[in-house]
Amino acid sequence: MTLEAQWELLLDQFESELARSEPSEGGWLIPEGPVPPALAERAENVLQRFQARIREVASEMEQTRAHLDALDRVPQGGLDVPRYVEIDG
Repeated sequence: MTLEAQWELLLDQFESELARSEPSEGGWLIPEGPVPPALAERAENVLQRFQARIREVASEMEQTRAHLDALDRVPQGGLDVPRYVEIDG
């Protein structure tokens, strides 16, 4: 398989990963050479998309941490402590 074909296969895999919400469980075979000039623009686009996804995941993790921190601040009363306030009477 030519170096260009190896890179095309890898970029196909990357693009497939980006299209799914869950990562695949398989590994990637990294070509043993630089990205061919004919694929440089495509590779740059894939890189930018991965970087954007990384930022999204980091933001989601930050939100999750904030939610967990808020839950940690909720008092943990015993079973003899009322859990709800009745407002209808």
